[in-house]
Amino acid sequence: NVAFEEAKKNQDITIKDDGSNWVITPKSKSNADLIFYTGGLVEEKAYINNLSKVAAQETITIYIPKIFLNLAFFDIGAADKIIQKYKLDKIYVAGHSLGGVAACYYTKDHKDKVKGLIMMASYCDKPITDFKGDVLSIAGDQDGVINFNKKDEADKLLPENSQIALVPGMNHAQFGNYGKQRGDKDATIPNDQATQEILVQMQAINWGSNFEDFPAVENIQSVE
Repeated sequence: NVAFEEAKKNQDITIKDDGSNWVITPKSKSNADLIFYTGGLVEEKAYINNLSKVAAQETITIYIPKIFLNLAFFDIGAADKIIQKYKLDKIYVAGHSLGGVAACYYTKDHKDKVKGLIMMASYCDKPITDFKGDVLSIAGDQDGVINFNKKDEADKLLPENSQIALVPGMNHAQFGNYGKQRGDKDATIPNDQATQEILVQMQAINWGSNFEDFPAVENIQSVE
């Protein structure tokens, strides 16, 4: 994977495989922790280059759980294992495509622990209007995989202050680096520009600034 090899050259972060997760850590002191659920059947490495740039820009640590067949619905609770293992308490969750749905489901069931939710080329069919954290939903207007009618309806189930972004020229697969996806449209912007759009939108998240609104994470049961 050329993009993965490029990510390893990034001097502002370190990349570690702990056996169960990929962990991307900024060289500077981390402000928060983001747990990322991959899209269906897409390997974790496909996201590491883009997420490495997010980790460096926002000074956050990113965890990508390795889930059977890369299908997040097999282990929506993967975040709990990471929280337990690394004793995290500044928790954001994100995901691409089906992974974004899993991230939303996790957020719905852990509103007291999650500080923010980021859905990439995704939408959530469960209401989380009472969620107090940051919400960013970002998609590309050349996405041929997502059902935009359903997304528009699902966006009404998000909190009022949610950030909804549509990137001109970006398609479904450009949230990672895994080539053309069946059913997707051709992107009209290059991958580097798509990545830059993701980075711009990530700046809408208040990493680390809204923790006083949440209680400390307590009594997380081990799921080992």
